[in-house]
Amino acid sequence: MADLVIIPNDEKFLVGLVDDRFLAEWKDTQTALAETAYLGELWAKSKTPWFIQNVTVSWPSEVMNMRYVAAQLEAKGAALREAKYNLIEKQVDVEEAEYLYTKESGQGDSSDISAKRLLIRIARTREEMQATLVKFRGAMEEVAVYKAMHDNLRASLGDLSQERIDEMDHRAQLLRALVQSVRSVRMTGRIDAGNQEFLEQCGCNPLWAQNRIIQELVATEQGPSVDNKAMLTFINKLADEVLGA
Repeated sequence: MADLVIIPNDEKFLVGLVDDRFLAEWKDTQTALAETAYLGELWAKSKTPWFIQNVTVSWPSEVMNMRYVAAQLEAKGAALREAKYNLIEKQVDVEEAEYLYTKESGQGDSSDISAKRLLIRIARTREEMQATLVKFRGAMEEVAVYKAMHDNLRASLGDLSQERIDEMDHRAQLLRALVQSVRSVRMTGRIDAGNQEFLEQCGCNPLWAQNRIIQELVATEQGPSVDNKAMLTFINKLADEVLGA
């Protein structure tokens, strides 16, 4: 029965409940929604590829970026598996309702109400399936973005093991502390208490870091670069000095 197509006539069901003006406005509304449905597909993804690559996954450490990518791939995979079985169950619901409809619609007037309820059930389920499919496609596109980022990071990092991740974590956390410290100095002229503690936990003297950051900001104040590449280079240099001390 999967190939049986039954689409309830909205106007037929609404007759007797509303007036002609309402029916006309309802038709216009349905047309407007259909003509703008493509917008939902354009923004089906929760984030654009640019946003993911430059905002969501923007740690100064590649291993931290890989960690975030791994978490997102796991979460998206779980959501897609749940959505897949949800769609399959809804398809079975539609097939069941279509089968029951073919029986009820042949029973005469006594089964008319039951047949109408089945038509509504079929229509509602089909619309829910279409809405789910739009989000499903968006999630699949996000998985493709994260997979591409994984491939790029893997090419740079090489083979990863738990031991390598543990070794790189110190530098990754230090870089994070330094980035946040630069923002703090840029805004207030000093490293805030939270990031001072973070630096100390990473084995870095906050006063030394603050002086170095101030020197860098003063040196670049008259001619700062338009992007953040120079600042990232500076932060990595500071990390090298801390870890090499």
